[in-house]
Amino acid sequence: MQQKFKTYLNMSAKKGKWTERFNQKNDFDFTVSRVIVTRVAYSRVTKLIPVSQFSLFGITVSEAQKIARSFNTLADHVCMITLIEE
Repeated sequence: MQQKFKTYLNMSAKKGKWTERFNQKNDFDFTVSRVIVTRVAYSRVTKLIPVSQFSLFGITVSEAQKIARSFNTLADHVCMITLIEE
């Protein structure tokens, strides 16, 4: 999921039109997960438990990152972004 988003940004930068692509309106899926860290046999195990999922349409990459960042400020939650490709 995240790989597609990173590939999209890399692809845009390589073409030299990264600012146009960055400001282009796109559709995104957001998945908010709760982070639970446990210890098993002296090893740290991190589990992501999906809490909610929603989609937003017609927003820029920077707007999507701001939304995800607002969730990521919470101590036990993380937000993952996926670009919806048609």
